[in-house]
Amino acid sequence: MNGIQNARSRSRASSPGRSFLWCSSRIGLRAIASVLPFQSMVSTPALTYLGTMDGPTTALMIGIQVAWAVALLLLGRLVWRSAVKAVTINGG
Repeated sequence: MNGIQNARSRSRASSPGRSFLWCSSRIGLRAIASVLPFQSMVSTPALTYLGTMDGPTTALMIGIQVAWAVALLLLGRLVWRSAVKAVTINGG
């Protein structure tokens, strides 16, 4: 039990520093993180349900989710096609 408590306290101690770097970086990591799909998986549905976003913002955030879904679908198909061409199955 003591090991679990030590791990928990270490993770809590290191987390604020990590979030501070993402939010206050000069090169705009916050802007990059805001368009990644991970932010939209939790934040957009929660903010939409709570009603804290207006109509155009909600439409923009849902549009970003749709764009990521299409991009990941196309990337998956591209990887699948290249993998099928590379695989050779011998025997029967």
